[in-house]
Amino acid sequence: MARVIRQNITFRNQRIGVVRADRSGEQLERDIQSSADNLIKNAFNVANQEAQQKGIDMANNLSANDLKAIDPETGNLKVLENSPLLMGLTQRRAFRNVVEKRFRYHIEQDIKNEANRLATELQNDDKMVSKFQNQFENYVKGMKKPFGENQTTYLGYINDLSESYLASTKVFLTDKKIKRDLALSKKEFSTNLVSNGNQLNAVILTQGNNIDKRQWGGVYQKTLGDIKDNKQANVIDGVDVTNAKNALNSSVLSAYSTNIANSIRSLEGSVLPQYNTKPKIEKTLRAMQDAVLTGNNIAGLDDTHTLLTITELDGSVTEYTAKGFVEFLNKESQGQDKSPFINAFNNAITSVKNEQVNQNAITKDNLYENSLEYKNFNNNQMDVGNANSPVNSIYLSADNNNTSNLLNHIINMESKYEKFATGEKDSPLKETGAKFTAFTDSSGVNVKGEVLNRWFRGTGIYKVLSKINQTEGGPAIVDKAQIYMTELLMSGGDKSQLSVSYPKISNPKLQKEFDEAIGKIEQYYSVNVNGFNMDSFYSQNDLQAKLKSIKVDMTTQQTDIKAAEVSVEQSNNENVSANQNNLKDHITDGLPTNVNEFGTYLNKVNADIANIQNETYKSNIKVGNETISIDTKGVDVTTRNSLTSEIEGAVSRSFIGSVDQSFDSDTPVTIGDTNTTVGELMSNPIRRKAVYNAISESINSNQPFKMETGSPELDTILQAQYGGVVDSINNSSEGMKKAIMTKIRSANTLLTSEIEQAKAQAENASAISSVINALPNSNIPKSKTVKATNNLIYAQNGVGQEFFLTPNSLEPNNPATKMMYDLAKKGVFDETFMSNVNDLLDGKIQNPSAALTLMSHIRALSYVVNESGGAEINMFAVAKGDIGANVSDETLVKLTQLNHYIDVMGLNEKSATNLSTYLVNIRENKANNKYNMGEAPYNVFTNKYADIHSDSDNKFRNLPDVIRHHMVNTHNEDSQHVITRMSGVVKLLTDYDPTLGVETILQVVDKFYNANYMDSKGIILDPSMRNSNKVHTNINIDVLIPKNELETFQAPPDENPQNMDTNLSRFNGMQKQDVWLTLIQETLDNKDAMSLYGEGIEFVLDNRGTTNGAFDFGNYNPSTAPKVVDENNITGTRTVQSERAYLNQEIGKRSGIYLSRIKKQFGQNAYDKALKERDEFSKRLDEINKGLTVDAGQQEVPVYGTKDAPVKVFLVPMKNITLEKAPDSRGADELRKVTKFRVMRVSNNGLELEPLMIKAQVGDDQTAYVPYVVSYRGSNDISPLDYLTIGELQNAHKVRNESVVNDMQPKTFTLDDL
Repeated sequence: MARVIRQNITFRNQRIGVVRADRSGEQLERDIQSSADNLIKNAFNVANQEAQQKGIDMANNLSANDLKAIDPETGNLKVLENSPLLMGLTQRRAFRNVVEKRFRYHIEQDIKNEANRLATELQNDDKMVSKFQNQFENYVKGMKKPFGENQTTYLGYINDLSESYLASTKVFLTDKKIKRDLALSKKEFSTNLVSNGNQLNAVILTQGNNIDKRQWGGVYQKTLGDIKDNKQANVIDGVDVTNAKNALNSSVLSAYSTNIANSIRSLEGSVLPQYNTKPKIEKTLRAMQDAVLTGNNIAGLDDTHTLLTITELDGSVTEYTAKGFVEFLNKESQGQDKSPFINAFNNAITSVKNEQVNQNAITKDNLYENSLEYKNFNNNQMDVGNANSPVNSIYLSADNNNTSNLLNHIINMESKYEKFATGEKDSPLKETGAKFTAFTDSSGVNVKGEVLNRWFRGTGIYKVLSKINQTEGGPAIVDKAQIYMTELLMSGGDKSQLSVSYPKISNPKLQKEFDEAIGKIEQYYSVNVNGFNMDSFYSQNDLQAKLKSIKVDMTTQQTDIKAAEVSVEQSNNENVSANQNNLKDHITDGLPTNVNEFGTYLNKVNADIANIQNETYKSNIKVGNETISIDTKGVDVTTRNSLTSEIEGAVSRSFIGSVDQSFDSDTPVTIGDTNTTVGELMSNPIRRKAVYNAISESINSNQPFKMETGSPELDTILQAQYGGVVDSINNSSEGMKKAIMTKIRSANTLLTSEIEQAKAQAENASAISSVINALPNSNIPKSKTVKATNNLIYAQNGVGQEFFLTPNSLEPNNPATKMMYDLAKKGVFDETFMSNVNDLLDGKIQNPSAALTLMSHIRALSYVVNESGGAEINMFAVAKGDIGANVSDETLVKLTQLNHYIDVMGLNEKSATNLSTYLVNIRENKANNKYNMGEAPYNVFTNKYADIHSDSDNKFRNLPDVIRHHMVNTHNEDSQHVITRMSGVVKLLTDYDPTLGVETILQVVDKFYNANYMDSKGIILDPSMRNSNKVHTNINIDVLIPKNELETFQAPPDENPQNMDTNLSRFNGMQKQDVWLTLIQETLDNKDAMSLYGEGIEFVLDNRGTTNGAFDFGNYNPSTAPKVVDENNITGTRTVQSERAYLNQEIGKRSGIYLSRIKKQFGQNAYDKALKERDEFSKRLDEINKGLTVDAGQQEVPVYGTKDAPVKVFLVPMKNITLEKAPDSRGADELRKVTKFRVMRVSNNGLELEPLMIKAQVGDDQTAYVPYVVSYRGSNDISPLDYLTIGELQNAHKVRNESVVNDMQPKTFTLDDL
């Protein structure tokens, strides 16, 4: 085609002058006409404005009722149809506009007011939503009734407005009902909690100091279950759970504390010295209270007497002393409110103090005590400190047995007191208060009783009877004398009524003293003053009590005399009983802490116990500075058994102490190749428990000690340590064995608790490690990792479970937000967060703020850009359900649809508010089957798609046909598993929202595909994908090993050379992905390892950074790969022009006609690129011209030869290995998931994959070519060098025949093999 030559024409614009004729007359006429027109126009405008204002005024003067009046025949407003006909057009238009605006306003106000009225009226009704809808719809029907059958715009306006108010008010009432129901549920829960707590408290209180959990444990466990159920139902939150459990436990603790306090108080008056008085009881209660509050002086509490027993649910019984209960309380109530215990003990202390006050108080009439005159008088009369006081005169007369003077003093004193007992209301004394019986001296002693005591002593009867008691046959005489004296006094002094004769005493001197004493006693009746004798002031009971006390005194004296004559055996018994604790200490003194020596001492103790039981034990024991002789002859069996039990208890405690000390032994021992000590080995509680179990087994079977640890050297040491002492125990009494076995069980109980605690701590630590490193651990249940995930996000950062529903969570530097995102970027999602996400997707979250917050989090986690600058990653698509929350395809579909919704509606408050309504409408439409007339929604989609795309070449029988057609045309993908999954996506999506159109569904499908299948970047190849440039997102290199500037590689401090690079520190600071790929490439570059392929071949895995750019599998064929420059082969030299000449040449190639040809032949993109390059060249040339850059000028450079391009290799995932036990060299001993890949290349025909074979050690001094397999075990182990032995190859690879395995030759794998 001939080229068209275009001529450039040069021209310019300039003003051209025109000569005009004179038309001034015409101009004047036009000016006059214009002025007239303006006058008319202004007049018209004024009239028009006046008419418009009249129409507005008329419309505004109409009443609301006139405005709303409807013509039933036309359905129009009556005021418009009946408007004055004289109105002009402008006036009518203004009138109509204002009428319609006012009509719409009043209609909206009526509807709004009615909606508000009904909402207020029904807000507490159980059926508020349905009743509101019925009554509101009836109201709207009444509003529309005047319109009849006429479908006017006013009717449509009422319909739209009422539907809007109906929907918004229903949402408001629904939310109110939910909140109301939750409040009622919470109130019911609180009531039940209080009731159950009171019930538990009452039952436990009735059990006293013998508490049986089996009688109330069911109520307790049921209440805990109710707390859990209400938490799961969102009736209560985490704080409520803690408070509820505290309240429940407080009921139990209050009862426990009250019962043990009552148990302590019940011991008043007992033989126990620490509890037998009220002051001691108060002291004990305060000491226990202080120990609980401060933890001080727990060791000082009593640990001998059982105060409380608790029977557990399994029937086991625990006994608690004062010390034991405090220790139990401090252990079990950590984090628990201790006020129930404090209150219970405060009440007990107050009661004890009040009882003490009442016990010591002397009943006084406050009115009388407050009389100053009476007080002064009484003080003078009763002052025992004044020798001349009336009360001392009475005492002196009684002491001298001067009965006459005594009676005079008593009578005078009563008469003096009578003036204070007038019987008036303000009288200081009652009548009885002026009597001798009421008198109390200044020392607090009752005068009447004191006088009788002194009077009897004044008779000399005490003295003489005591002397008689000590004579031969004296006790019998004393008994007779007491009978005589008693009958004499009880008969009023009438000797004729006595049943016994007058006592005769062989000693004349004693007879005389006795006669004188009886003579004085007879004055009790015989001496009379003013009609009063001694009997006038004392009752028969007073006299009998005194005579009885004399008899007791004499009997006590006789007992004391007999005690001096008791047998030696009884003395021994009392001596042993009194010194039982000292004797126990003496016998067990010197028990060694070294278990090797314990057996010898135990034999000695056993011999002492045998002598005690045989009543042959004798010894001198030291008690303070005193030496006491002990002889067990004649000691009763109860005392002997009690002493023996005390000794056995002390021995068993010492034995446990010696065994525990042996666990710290520094005795050296070699286990395998490891040099250690017994103490280091026994630091493990499992081993310590095994020793105790072996000792128990030997004692139970009465066999020598035997323990097999798997180490003969350790077995020998343990045999030497425990063999002798176990033999001694087996030769001990059954009581000794039982005591030791009891202590062993207690020690084992503590060790079991320690083991379980250590196990739980280790499991929790492993769970946290599993979560943080995103590595599943088969030894840890998922519940642990789920809990660890939750704790790392919420508890550790002090936020509640609802945190990610609040705007504060959108702050990226918030620790909880940062932790959640860090874990999510590793594929670990929190179940609470995902539960909130699913609630949002199901329309259960109607709070706009919470919805917007969740939408923001979902959006951020759906488009995470790797730090390597790669494509956006949807982290929900790579969720690791074996560690954290599982994200199902159904949830993924809903999330994809939500992201599409955000694409359309935006991410803002309005879209968040409308989301709830959108989801509610979807549910209602699904319930009504409104959109598909009962047909499955995905079939509706299939049919609509077929209607659009069906032709002679495309026939769609079902949904997979439709999906395959779309995926092939859009993504070049028709892999069966992808087609099946995408078909499932459509089914889930159309079921979720049946209203979606074909185009929207396909957009969501594309989003789902792009999120779950990412660009392979030419590194990892998934043969199951037909589009080989795609891999499942889980095994995309940037997802498998994310680049994170905060988590760079650091070599372990003690590198193990076995199967690992010995210079890993050279990679310190590099990204772990780069280290992993570099290690693989280094093996590919190792000529010895790749010797099977000869010298001339190179392999490359990662070519993302090369000039070729991203790898395109679709255009790759190894047989047509171009040659590349070989810098190691210089074939000659060539002259290179100067930089300036080069730049001028390149600029010329991108200018003028050359630029036009580029655009014509290669398109707009190439044209734009050429322009950009020309600008760069021009910039460099300008720098040279300005002297900013030096031009090296013309020079000679080498000419290189060429070589075959490096062979591109790929990592192909292995499907049949998912778990393995990590080698010890990596410091792990559990099964965990391992991602394994074959290193493969494309065969020369470009159609198949074949594994690379690597030279590897397969036995001692034996090598073979095995498939090159690499592994990725997580961020803590990036070593890829994981070769398979021949045996492992047979088990792990699918190959076609044995000869391939045995010969280990390169093998081509088809897709079926993979």
